[in-house]
Amino acid sequence: MLLGIKLGQVMPVQVSGRIFLGIAHWLALLILLLSLWSGLNLAIDQRPWLYVLIPFFPGMQAVGMWHQIAAVGWLGVSIFYVYFFRQRRLKTGDVPVRTPIAHIRSRQQIYVCLLIMILTGCMLLLDLAGVFAWWVRIIHFSAAIFFSLCLLWHVIVEWRIGAWKRIGRLFFQFSFRKVAATSITTSALLMLLMFIFGVLYWWQSSQRISVPRVAGEITIDGLADEVQWRRSSNITIQTYYGAPYDRAVPVEIQMMNDGYSLYIHAKWPDLTRSMQHLPLVKTATGWKVQQQRLLQADEIQFYEDKFAVLIGEGPWDALRSVFLARSEGRGGHLMPDNELVDVWHWKSVRNERFANLDDAHFGSALQPLPGQRRYSWGYASDPIIAGGFQENWAYFNADTVRPNRLPRKPESLQNFQAHEHNPKDAPVMGLHWFETQPYTKSLDSYPLGTILPSVVWIHPNEGDRADVRAAGVWRDGYWHLEMARNYVTDSDFDKEIKDGVYLWFATFDHSQTRHTYHLRPLKLSLEK
Repeated sequence: MLLGIKLGQVMPVQVSGRIFLGIAHWLALLILLLSLWSGLNLAIDQRPWLYVLIPFFPGMQAVGMWHQIAAVGWLGVSIFYVYFFRQRRLKTGDVPVRTPIAHIRSRQQIYVCLLIMILTGCMLLLDLAGVFAWWVRIIHFSAAIFFSLCLLWHVIVEWRIGAWKRIGRLFFQFSFRKVAATSITTSALLMLLMFIFGVLYWWQSSQRISVPRVAGEITIDGLADEVQWRRSSNITIQTYYGAPYDRAVPVEIQMMNDGYSLYIHAKWPDLTRSMQHLPLVKTATGWKVQQQRLLQADEIQFYEDKFAVLIGEGPWDALRSVFLARSEGRGGHLMPDNELVDVWHWKSVRNERFANLDDAHFGSALQPLPGQRRYSWGYASDPIIAGGFQENWAYFNADTVRPNRLPRKPESLQNFQAHEHNPKDAPVMGLHWFETQPYTKSLDSYPLGTILPSVVWIHPNEGDRADVRAAGVWRDGYWHLEMARNYVTDSDFDKEIKDGVYLWFATFDHSQTRHTYHLRPLKLSLEK
């Protein structure tokens, strides 16, 4: 008894659909390689206990998009099999044979695993999992692993039945002499796959948001308390997969425009207001950067809260930009040559004293620099003329560093000494350039355990990097972030804001690179 079906030792079946079986086995093999390659890349990146596999598992460009394409393939082949093969039996040339029970059970196990994978995958893709998304991902991952084992067992069973000759027939059951039948079967399967892909494309690109036009002055202060915000469009986006890994983060988005600029207000829950960025601590051997996984570009403790907006012209631009490079760390963001997407990157500590955020982009692969601590692939800030911030050390070393600057008034560090990780009333751990002086050994008389901020503010960004005005405020367990940018800028690294562009949002909870994200973007429709 298996799945409510009573089976004997052998079961008569029809050797039917020979043409389809040959094509389906080849297609299933290709889809299997694509889905496992992309899926395991994603799984390794999201599960620290799998990090040991990183050196042995090559990375992948546009990994998220390819995983969706593999899902389309599995769904299409499964529908085609159930409808055309299992129901209609394609009776031409059917010959009854007797099949061993082990063969039947191995196929049924494959069907069950594939069904679970398709159902859980659709739940994640369509945002139907809700607060159970973490558990659904676990089930999806487990079903994929068990599916692979079942396939291996299926091959062993086939070999025991008829050795390599039988396995060969599974892939060569179609006959090139039956050109018409082969063409019809192949065309029908391809049309089904194209239809499913078309539905996926429609779903991916159909979440429109109408942005009303308002008049009057808007102050970018993070409060969003002007009367114009009452007319703004509102939508809540569920984002997933950040750190911590078991929590979904809803992002409430408000948008409006004044005919020249787009205004966005984002609100998301964050009970741990994180206002430190890699602070320094005085030790017996010198100053040391407080960090755990900075060299792996994966710091998730001594870091600030952040928020990002990605703007692209295609519905899969965000997924296309993801590049997981196993042999060189977690990877990053990278676009094909001559393509880029616009990225607004707000940082709660480094942008604290500024009226703007760091306007950035994902583009072509950058040239590695000698002595570079972290290779950022295609991620880069837009050009800056002056201003910005500096890290308070000349060269990073995991053991000790020499600060660039020390405060002019040593007592100004007092507020930072009682700092505990993420208190709600913690000071912003940064120093203004004019509050500091160049480091000299004679000035370094601070006692052991002294905390020194690593962020030195110079003045607000000037140049392309300053194109997005922004201000963030934390209150009552929520971040409130206001952003505004003109439709058109003079920068070659900005996307024009117009009807039909797509937006994605990401939250960082005291995390360097791990962030939540969502698959389905918002498509702008600007009220004229």
